[in-house]
Parts: sequence; C-alpha cells; structure tokens
Amino acid sequence: MLEQGKNYTDLANTKVEFGYLFMIGDHDIEALLKVITDKTTIYFAVHKSSVMMLSPDFNEQNFDFTTETFLDIHG
Repeated sequence: MLEQGKNYTDLANTKVEFGYLFMIGDHDIEALLKVITDKTTIYFAVHKSSVMMLSPDFNEQNFDFTTETFLDIHG
C-alpha cells in the first residue's frame, strides 16, 4: 500500500506503532496500528486475516480512544 517514489519520498524512516495487538483464542488477531511516513500517518485495523486501511477521517484522537476502549474491555 505504501510505495517509495509513488506516494512517499522516503520510506527509510517509516515507523509503525501499535495501539494494541492481541491474539484472541487460538487464531483470531485483533490489532490497531498506525504507519507514520515522511508525509502522513495512516491508520490500519487488523481482524483475523484482514488488514483494513481506516478512513482518512480517522485521526490520533480516534486512535487513542479506540485503543483505550479496547484495552479496557480486553486488557
């Protein structure tokens, strides 16, 4: 989804930060993460084997709230 030279100048300093990463049961993965590039931050959700890019309207406040809520329920 991120390709150097196409949408971003330099992917060398790209960071990934997880809000949470849980293995639920024997095989169900739940995760919320953000990819921070030289131009933007993109948010992703992971459920089982699906990775979904979240809406451009999803922001740091949504990330923090969703992380806190998930950890309150499952942490």
